[in-house]
This record gives sequence, C-alpha cells and structure tokens, in this order.
Amino acid sequence: MSCPSSSDNVFGPRVLEGCRPFDFTLLFEDAIFAVLPAGMFLLLAACRLPSLIRAPIKVTSHRLATWKLGALVVLLIFQLVNLAFQRQIPLLHTQASLAASILQLLAVAAAALLSWLEDQRSVRPSDLMVLYFFVATILAIPRARTLWLLSPAVKVQAILWTFVTIATACVLCLESIHKTQLLRLAYRQSSKEHTSSFWVRSFFIWVLPLFQSGYTSILALHDMPEVDHDLQGESAENRLHRAWSKTENPYYGPSLVGAFVLTYLGMAVSTAAYWRQTFRFNTTIRAGLISLIYRQTNKMNAAEFKQESSITLMGTDVERIVRHFWSIHEAWAGPVDVAIGVFLLARQLGITSLIPAVISIIVVLATIPVSKKSGTAQKRWIERVQARLSTTSSMLNDMKSVKMLGLGEKLYACVSSLRQVELHVSQKFRVLLIWQVVLCMASNSS
Repeated sequence: MSCPSSSDNVFGPRVLEGCRPFDFTLLFEDAIFAVLPAGMFLLLAACRLPSLIRAPIKVTSHRLATWKLGALVVLLIFQLVNLAFQRQIPLLHTQASLAASILQLLAVAAAALLSWLEDQRSVRPSDLMVLYFFVATILAIPRARTLWLLSPAVKVQAILWTFVTIATACVLCLESIHKTQLLRLAYRQSSKEHTSSFWVRSFFIWVLPLFQSGYTSILALHDMPEVDHDLQGESAENRLHRAWSKTENPYYGPSLVGAFVLTYLGMAVSTAAYWRQTFRFNTTIRAGLISLIYRQTNKMNAAEFKQESSITLMGTDVERIVRHFWSIHEAWAGPVDVAIGVFLLARQLGITSLIPAVISIIVVLATIPVSKKSGTAQKRWIERVQARLSTTSSMLNDMKSVKMLGLGEKLYACVSSLRQVELHVSQKFRVLLIWQVVLCMASNSS
C-alpha cells in the first residue's frame, strides 16, 4: 500500500498503514501532543504567577533554582535548534507545526520564570511544573518514535527530538526534588505532606515512615506527623466562620465544596488524589464545626446551657453532617456518567443501550422511600443517644453522691441498658443504610 504525500497533514489520529505501522499522524501529534498541553500550561501559569509574586521568599539558597534554570535553558536551546531544522524539511510541515513549536518555546520560557519563583517562594515542588513536564515527557515519546519511523531524510530531526525528550525528562526530575533542607527556619516546621511533591502525595509515600514505625514499634503521640496548618482547628474555624458570615443562606452547602483538578494519570492516581482531597475537606469541616460549637458553648449562660446537647452536637451530629459530604460529588458526576455511558453504548448497541439508563432510574426511584425512612430512623436513634448521654452526664456530675449511696452498680446497669436500647433502635437505620449501599452498588454494576 502506497503512502500519499499528504497523509500526515490530516487529523487522523491514526496514519495510513502504508506509511507507518500503528502510528499517529504528524498533525494529530502537533495539535494534541504539543498545542493542547502547552496552551493549557501557559493559561495556568498566568493564573499562578500573581500569587507567587506576592508571596515572600522561603528558601535560603539559589542552588537548586540555578540547576533547574540551566536545564530549562538547555531544553529551550534544543527546541530552537529543532524548530530551525524542522522549517527546512517540508515533510514535517503541517497546519499546526509552526504553532506547536512556538507554543512549546513559550511554555519553556514561561516555565523558566515560574520555576524560579516556585523554587524561591514555595515550600514544595510545583505541582503545575511537575505535571506539565511529566505529560510533555510522555507525549514526546510517540513523537520521537514517529520521527525515527519516517524517511531517513529526517534522521537529524529524530536525533534532535530525542535530545529534547531527554532534556524534558531531566527538567521533570529536577522539578520533583524536595527542598525541605533549603527552607528558611520559619518554614521548616511545615508538615511532611505540605512540603511533599505531587507524586509523593498522590502515592502517599510521605506516610511510609509512619507505617514503618508502626510496624516495628508501638506508636506514641509524638510519633504522629505534624498536622497540616489548613487542617488545624483554629485555621479551619477562621475560614469556616468567614465563609459562614458572608452568605445569607446557611443551607448553601454546595458553595463550600472545593473543586479539584483531575490528574488523568490513571485510575489509581486519580482515585488516590480524589480521596485525599475528600479526607482533607471533611476533616476541615469537622474541625471547623467543632470549634464553632465550642465557641458558642462558651458564650452561653449557665441557665440555658445543656451539656448533653453540646456533647451530641460534637459527636453524633457533626459526624452525621460530615458523612453526607463523602458523596457530594456524585450528585453532579452521576448523571454525567450515565449520559456519557448511554451515548457510547448507543453508538454500538442501539436501543439496547437504554437498559443501564432504565436500571439507574429504577434505582433512583427505589432510593426515595428508603431515604425518607432513613431520616425518621436516624432521628429516633439520635434521641436515644441523647438520652444515654444525658443520664451518663448526670451520673458523672453527682459521682460523689452515687458512691456514698452505693448506687454505682445500679446506675452502671441503667446506662448499659440505655446503650442496648440505643443499639436496638439504631438497627433499623443501619438496615436502611445497607439497602442504600446495595442500591448504589446495583447502579454502579449496571
């Protein structure tokens, strides 16, 4: 099979078999592998620069920044030479080749400025730089393969692009280096999670020393890593209080949901990043709510103060509120997921593709009565919890009288009986909760 001269100047994405076996077209590589990531990086870098310029300098040495800048300069030189040779070879010219080369040059130039500022004014490696150069390295590999499979006339271009790929990988390695030892004394107390790179946080490498300590010895409180400043009660309380005071609608919950950027690095990394952000968000909500309850309790008069109410708020109620935030993203992701799935199936299976949609609708309709009963069952359970806490609190407040009258055993039996009643009442709620999980899994299986 012959290879037309214009076969690489079409979007493809796959080039004709007569040209190269199992390869992309040059236009597709220029548009998707070069223009798209470089353009997105330039936009995100422009958003990141203002906050870095206003930030104070946090490191004591320019040594690591100089190495990074040197590697970026070498990469820029390789790309300039690559562009010069590319313009002399008509075989490599596509509708997007010039735009791709220029955007990549601009991206490296912007990365040089961003790298210097990130190194001097941030306590950890730049997530934006690490992700961009990781994507650039991965996408440069199929481009290098394409150039080596092309005509021998572009052998010099293939060698140059191989050097570009190696230089990009070197920049990625330098950008991923930690700089904890280079931080100023005021910033060295930051938590390990806060100073770790994107990969260390995504794969939870920063907690491996803690697991090792727990495996070899019994963990104590001083073995626990420093808690991130954003997760501490005072910081969470201040942010939650400011957000609460700015809104007129106290039930405007979705406004408290922080968006996160999908990593697109595979299911494992995406899931890890998602649940890490979810844990942090729920921990922040829990810490802020407990701090607000504590502040409000201190403002109350002794006559109107009910200790058991505060205990219930800090325990069961806060946990119930936080639990409902676990699946908050499913509210918008679920319908989108079903719509995309039905659309893709419809292209292959036709009318049969409506079966998953019908199952999803049935599950949603079945969830409505279960949810209604869950609210009533949960309310009865919480009332029993409050009754037990009230009795326990009263007993502890009059412990001296209890011991003098010899009522310890009887009151212990009474509290134990209340606990048994509480567990019995909560059984219905837990059964309904299991039904909710079953319906959820049925929807996922469809």
